[in-house]
Amino acid sequence: MSQVHNPLYTPLISDLPEPSVTGSHAVATSPAVEPEIRPEAAQSRESSVAVQLQGAQKRLDRLLGRASGNLPCLTGSVYAELGRNIPRPGLFSGLRSAHGRLMDAARACDKAAAALAGIPARSFAGVPLPKALLNRLSAYTEAQNALYGEVRRFMEASGNDSALLSSLLHSTQYRASEALNLVASLQLAGGSGEGLSAEQQVVRANMQDRMADMGDMTVSGGMKALAPGMHERTLQRRVDGQMKELFDALDRLEQQGAGMSEQQFRREAADVRNVLDRARAAVALLNTDGMSVEDRSLHAGLNDLLDRCSARLGNLSGCSLHGEVVKAVDELMPGIDPDACRALASKTGLTRLRNALMDVAGGLARYNADLRALKGDIQAGASSPDRVRSGLMQAWRRLRSGSTDKNSTLLYALYLAGSGGLSNSVALRNFLGRCGVSVSVREAVNLFAAARSSDFCEGAGAAFLEKFAGTLSTRQPIVEAQAEEIGAMYAGTAADRAVLRGEYIAAAFEHDVEIPTLLEASLRGIPTDQLEMKAGSDTLKSAKVLGHGAANTVTLCVYRGENGEDVPLVFKPETAARQGFPDLTVYRLGYRAGARVMQINVAASRSADAAGCGDAVARSRIGVYDGRVGLFMEKAPGSTACDLMTGRSCVPDGRGNKLTLGQVVSGLRKKGLLDGMRANLMRELNRLEWADALSGQADRHYQNYLVDINPETGAVKVTGIDNDASFGARKVGVAKVDIAGRDELRQALEAAHAGPLPVMVDASALSDDQKRILRIFMPDLPDDATQVNIAGNPALQAQLSGAGVHLSVVVDGSTLNEDQLGVMRRHLGFNQLFRPSFIDRETYDKLRLLDENAYRMSLRDCLDDEALDAAVSRLRDAKAVAEDLARRGRVVDDWKDAAVLDAMKAEVRGVDRDSLFHHLHFGFFQRDFLGKV
Repeated sequence: MSQVHNPLYTPLISDLPEPSVTGSHAVATSPAVEPEIRPEAAQSRESSVAVQLQGAQKRLDRLLGRASGNLPCLTGSVYAELGRNIPRPGLFSGLRSAHGRLMDAARACDKAAAALAGIPARSFAGVPLPKALLNRLSAYTEAQNALYGEVRRFMEASGNDSALLSSLLHSTQYRASEALNLVASLQLAGGSGEGLSAEQQVVRANMQDRMADMGDMTVSGGMKALAPGMHERTLQRRVDGQMKELFDALDRLEQQGAGMSEQQFRREAADVRNVLDRARAAVALLNTDGMSVEDRSLHAGLNDLLDRCSARLGNLSGCSLHGEVVKAVDELMPGIDPDACRALASKTGLTRLRNALMDVAGGLARYNADLRALKGDIQAGASSPDRVRSGLMQAWRRLRSGSTDKNSTLLYALYLAGSGGLSNSVALRNFLGRCGVSVSVREAVNLFAAARSSDFCEGAGAAFLEKFAGTLSTRQPIVEAQAEEIGAMYAGTAADRAVLRGEYIAAAFEHDVEIPTLLEASLRGIPTDQLEMKAGSDTLKSAKVLGHGAANTVTLCVYRGENGEDVPLVFKPETAARQGFPDLTVYRLGYRAGARVMQINVAASRSADAAGCGDAVARSRIGVYDGRVGLFMEKAPGSTACDLMTGRSCVPDGRGNKLTLGQVVSGLRKKGLLDGMRANLMRELNRLEWADALSGQADRHYQNYLVDINPETGAVKVTGIDNDASFGARKVGVAKVDIAGRDELRQALEAAHAGPLPVMVDASALSDDQKRILRIFMPDLPDDATQVNIAGNPALQAQLSGAGVHLSVVVDGSTLNEDQLGVMRRHLGFNQLFRPSFIDRETYDKLRLLDENAYRMSLRDCLDDEALDAAVSRLRDAKAVAEDLARRGRVVDDWKDAAVLDAMKAEVRGVDRDSLFHHLHFGFFQRDFLGKV
């Protein structure tokens, strides 16, 4: 009997044993196939249909593949599952030996699955098949057959026909067939193609397309992808029509790029859900009419998936855009209970503090009343964008005007003192003095003691202060920018505004993305390709707070992936990130108040991808967790460079212990692997340098990148995290900064022996009138001139500025000395300002071929025009730097080449390691690890 779905494949693996069950319990037919093998002509007609429905079929395959995410007999969990659900029989039951054989077979099945599942699927494309791989495949199919026989024996002996055992009875044979069919398909695609029929050529071409999409997919992934399409032919035939109807509806919706009104969006979502319900009903019939013998786990997974899709579409069809605007208001300015403030006042014996608390309580009552009225009008659709903006600012000013402002500042200082932000009464008094609030030395001592008391540090008092401080810490420019955005969101709720695009309905159906994420994204104008599709409330497994503060809470969320795997994501709320953004000195690098930190991080991922360094920075997408919109970042492995450099025990050794960097280096040296580890580290850090060069990252200190070192093999993975300080408009090159408008900085640089700085104008970007002004002063200027230095002509500068021309004053940080670097850092806060010394060959090839227009398009939806122009300018400069390195022989093919390390050592020789020059001027390996590994 043949277990393989398409008999055309069988000759390629003819030396493998077919899945079978031997002994007295052998069965005449396999549950993995229908009793009758159809003639080739029938197969030809089916292939034609599949070709006709190719688009819908691929989407159906993807849907079914997600449903098959945790197939039995493939994930190495059979032994544990049986142990949990089929307890060992009693001593005198007569079933102990049958149960023992069942568990032994399950253990062997898991072992064979583990040995096969992790092998790259492409390894099986070679013809002939390597003997080692053939042996693993054979062992896997034999283990499945053995488990089938033991399950059958135990069911007959015990009378136990539970769902688990019944499902395993079928699953063992399905998994064996899937493994054989996957390998046969891969070999068909990998072979020469000679002697194949036209039909076989179609199948071969289709498999080659699939192989192109496989990437690093393992055998496990390939089997999961193949499983539904292989043995659920009846299912696919029966639901093809309904699925095609559904996907056609989604395709039509996605093409509505201009968007729909809320009412139209609701109707369309409801219509799609009705089509989905018909498809679900067709699947349900298959479970009752005997048309196929199904793998219960697959059908259960599919029905569960369709149920969740239907529920999400139902939520979309009942969406309220006004409600989403109200949520945005709550996130920016949450209601704060004035009674909690009064309760604190009743517990303190300090007159000034008690009066301050009572004054703030009155302000909070007015603040809450303003917000209630504003949200009521928003929910009723009775407001306007201008009234939303002005209403938010009015509520915010309730706490930031007159005596309430000073008393609010006093409470904020108490929060900082109680949470450790201010270490003593002197720091408390100094902080208040800088904020314009005067307190005596004695008052400061008493206030600090109150802040550290249980009334303020624990329970309701601490909760009130934290919430209050989070709202109060928002600076006015940030509040204004977010009020502007919420006003724009409200404008999108108008009945005649088409802000909801069909792509959001498709995302709700095909992914696990949270409904509020879709609605927030639509109102904020964020396309679905920036959204984290794995983050939904129905796939959230756990959440753990990693860091907490007045304006920011960072949470590690673990979601269930499409194949049942854990997907750890770190979430940082956008409102909190914006509130903390001005604290960065590099905020002066040209970020607009309305810049979205979450989209800056998405842009950093895309920029790194474009340069072939995509995994050098943490991949980032946008989503909603706990009612807040923000950034999801993939959790990167490893420890900070700071931890490694300072000798912390932070490198897992695989045996439950943690090693210092010195211990790792010593161990690898003994094994002869240190040179390899060092080369890996140099290459990884260089890739991060070039990713940062494109993104304009200005804050890559040794605490915001992670290094993961395998102490056994020397493999290294480096990941940049916290990419908030990227894509500032002032950084216009790899190490070039435009300081136009920063007269104080310019004068300080010139005084630090830089001399007159160039004042540049882009002649190619001037209008005809602007060019005439330029030619009056510079009549001999060539017609094809681009960048023109007009530093020595203040009259020309004044006229061009008056005509609206941007004059750039560009400083190349890689040429600055210690004093000049000190000036730059004091004013702009750089933690890196250098040109990389080398470039990896792969990065060089990718960067050299990177198309400027394509790069601009990939970042267009993430950045404003000013930031986008600066990003393109950095790309041009990065290419020029890379070409200069190529001319100097500094494109690296082999990082083990001793000449590379020698050149790095020569560059830093004689430079004080504690100097600012060393800290800012050299690459990450030279700055952080040279001499340590």
